Amino acid sequence: MALLAGVFPACGDDNENQIIENSKTSGTFEPKEYDGLKYQQLSNLTEGSEKPILVIYLHSHNGSGNDNQKQLRQPSVGKMANYLADKKLPAWFLVPQCPSDHEWIENRGTPGCKDKVVALIADFIKNNPVDTDRIYICGASMGA
Repeated sequence: MALLAGVFPACGDDNENQIIENSKTSGTFEPKEYDGLKYQQLSNLTEGSEKPILVIYLHSHNGSGNDNQKQLRQPSVGKMANYLADKKLPAWFLVPQCPSDHEWIENRGTPGCKDKVVALIADFIKNNPVDTDRIYICGASMGA
């Protein structure tokens, strides 16, 4: 996460058991799905001419599953959402969920779902206004 230090200075080590509470964002995460990949989307959009940034967070192994909720329990998700709201940054924030029988990148015989994440991002950019010079992908452990 060093590359994002200037963008998200509040992000640090994750405590995997913490649950997002009292988010300062004006919106809420919405469950979505793209080509079988479940994800949560937060739209922190404000009026103005600036195109929104796109932030994608890839969770650690503890966020894997098929409930499309577990990945939101990682503390960095709440920290990033709050940072975007505090700074009033127009942004899209996507938090995909890796299925429990996959990893983000193929690893020791476990299939990866990197291609689905890349396709989600490409489709999202195609169908939404996004500042393509300000796309941030970060994560913890398996997603880092």
